[in-house]
Amino acid sequence: MKKSSKRLTRKLLAATMASTLALVGLDQSPALAELPGACLPPDYVPPDATYAICAEPATEYDEQGFIVPPRGEPKPPTMPSRTGPSIADPDPSAPDPQPLTDFDTPTPEPVEPPPSTPCSTTAFTNDRFVTCQYHLFTSFLFRLDNPTTPVGTGIIRVVTRTTRSPKSRDWTVEFLVTTIDTFQEAALANFRARLFITACYNCITVQTATDVRDIPKGVQVSYTYRLRSEGTALVKAAHQARIVLTHPRANVGQATSSLDTGLDTRCDTDPKIEGPGGCVYPNHTSTFRLPASNPDWNEVAVHILLAQVQLPLHYGLRGLGRPLTRITNDSWMKLNRRVACFTVVADYPRTSCDEYPFASTRQGAAFQGYDNTSREVVDNRDNSLAGKETSLFYSNYRILSGDGFWVDTTG
Repeated sequence: MKKSSKRLTRKLLAATMASTLALVGLDQSPALAELPGACLPPDYVPPDATYAICAEPATEYDEQGFIVPPRGEPKPPTMPSRTGPSIADPDPSAPDPQPLTDFDTPTPEPVEPPPSTPCSTTAFTNDRFVTCQYHLFTSFLFRLDNPTTPVGTGIIRVVTRTTRSPKSRDWTVEFLVTTIDTFQEAALANFRARLFITACYNCITVQTATDVRDIPKGVQVSYTYRLRSEGTALVKAAHQARIVLTHPRANVGQATSSLDTGLDTRCDTDPKIEGPGGCVYPNHTSTFRLPASNPDWNEVAVHILLAQVQLPLHYGLRGLGRPLTRITNDSWMKLNRRVACFTVVADYPRTSCDEYPFASTRQGAAFQGYDNTSREVVDNRDNSLAGKETSLFYSNYRILSGDGFWVDTTG
């Protein structure tokens, strides 16, 4: 076929598809400006072939319906400059101003794997352990003797749900495939699909689901894979996938589309966290909840809320400030406490000094300065229990050095 004829074919197919999608309310998709060359007749056609099939590449949309650009690797966090009083570098052997609660040596409680989270069929959603992506693409049937006009069209949706576990370096990827609608000759039979994990970086595939399955209209069909990050190293893993569609009416060609996730799975085996290791979605900023209504740590929670509202930088307060950033260096945490509490006189062991932002964060007093942090004399039991809750949060959500998190004391 001549190049000019191929260009005309693209334009006619694009116009036909745009009008078809307008009938089902999907004409807002920006991906329909021009169909790819894969939707032209193949170079080799068997003598007895009459129909062919092709597909528009999968597209990921955000909550507003716009195409999501590829996600780059996040930049590594950097240590901010210290402000406030002039302070010498921390001395690991220096004593603390007062006895410490059991704050930085957690004894984590068992963590159950996260429950199955329903995925949105129209948007990208995520939390610390479950991420969901939405892909929508179109498959065409056309006659080889008249390739300018599709004789059948299918609207295919793929929702990818990745479920990680805080207590295992295995995770699952589930592809939920649905034929949303079919038109013309494509409605005479079911599309059929196969799913493949085409690449796995820093991981291996330990369970596959590559069989061909019918995708009836309106029925959600599931394909599940299990992936694993071996060893104990801290790694970022990622996978790529591809869907291959066929149709009984098409006796040449196949519709293939990439399902690249662009999402990382971070796995670690931190010696401070009990168990064989675990995996998270590292780009989600989790929330540490310490409700002020709980009498076990009421005084600490009230202090945190007042500090979040009154301090100029509002660290940890979602919607007003920036997340806190964890650190794990013992010397820096001791220095944060000394700078925050050096003016406080507590009646230990009845009371103790509570500092906010936490000494275990990069927003502590040694980094942000005395005036940008808060301290309060609180009941020592409250302080100890709140510290243990913080340590459990770090363990259960695998909050490592450099990870950000919010703090919520409402409720």
